[in-house]
Amino acid sequence: MKYGLASKSWNEAEYQAMMKVLSGDYYKMGEYCRTFEEKVAEWTGSKYAVFCNSGSSANLLSVAAIRHDPRTKGDDRDEVLVPAVSWSTTYYPIQQLGYKPIFVDVDDKTFNISIEDLESKISNKTRGIFAVNLLGNPCDYSSLRRICDEHDLFLLEDNCESMGAMYNGQRTGSLGDIGTHSTFFSHHMSTMEGGICTTDDELLYEIMKSLRAHGWVRDVDNKELFYSHFDRSENSFYEYFHFVLPGYNFRPTEVQGALGLTQLDKLDTFINARMENAEYFKERLDQSSCGFEMQNETVGAQSSWFGFGLMFATRSDRDHAVTLFEANGVECRPIVSGNMARQPVFSGCDIPNLQGAERIHECGVMVGNHQLNIHAQIDYLFSHFK
Repeated sequence: MKYGLASKSWNEAEYQAMMKVLSGDYYKMGEYCRTFEEKVAEWTGSKYAVFCNSGSSANLLSVAAIRHDPRTKGDDRDEVLVPAVSWSTTYYPIQQLGYKPIFVDVDDKTFNISIEDLESKISNKTRGIFAVNLLGNPCDYSSLRRICDEHDLFLLEDNCESMGAMYNGQRTGSLGDIGTHSTFFSHHMSTMEGGICTTDDELLYEIMKSLRAHGWVRDVDNKELFYSHFDRSENSFYEYFHFVLPGYNFRPTEVQGALGLTQLDKLDTFINARMENAEYFKERLDQSSCGFEMQNETVGAQSSWFGFGLMFATRSDRDHAVTLFEANGVECRPIVSGNMARQPVFSGCDIPNLQGAERIHECGVMVGNHQLNIHAQIDYLFSHFK
């Protein structure tokens, strides 16, 4: 490929970080992971962070924490509003934890959840909203927070594609009750596989740590707070083997923690490069008549530009562009996965009319952005749209 979707962000520093762990004698989750959590929490502007083995696990962990929060025991509302364009593992945890996903349309300019359609779908069964910052672009959190406060809803924030984005001066991932992040290979920073949950709520933080490791209390720090809501261990002998929640094994390794610390030192530089690439892409687009438009940033927001989402007037125009890209070594893909309501896995769900999601599905395509200067690759792309 002459212009790929993503590129490796590691150099010798990452290999040395891994070797430092591997040359020792402790590899499972430990001090590197804990230090990484502290530094990520500080970087996002959150009080707490829980590191886990993938962004997909982070999404599941966040929904599970909401489901098992004892402060809302007895709340039988079971519908969660979710945008129709996102990655599959935004939706699966909703179903896996016994909630019903309600597909909400998206704006075909920003690609994010439509506030108007969302408000029309709130009912007496609505329990919460799982918002998604798509391709680096923050949602309208002023509206989302107002709606959640008015209707007593939880607000989860899938920020897996958007580390470093800003909304009204605040980092995304710190705007909901829990924010989730991914450190997969192609994302803003990479531990190859990895995910993070951030929150300001201490009880949710302790619940997520318990759920991350089998549902036991071994990793809970504030046991007085935790045991004010859950059963105590019968004695100190059983304290390390006291299970209170139906947990998972989502623990990361020390190698991932060491990689995270190394990458976190570079993250601001990576994000700045992505933003500079986006400005250059916009300049080239303004100078041309290419027949496509670029994803718009939300008002009051600053995207961290995971990739460049492009919208064509018609499906035939999009399909022609895809053929042109592929023939000339420009890697491309649908915008995330297009309209997820179309996927067979959701064939049993009630699927409403989703005009914005359908337009993205029919007319959208994504090309890559990177953590380094790709002006030459952008020039190469535009040279084929004269």
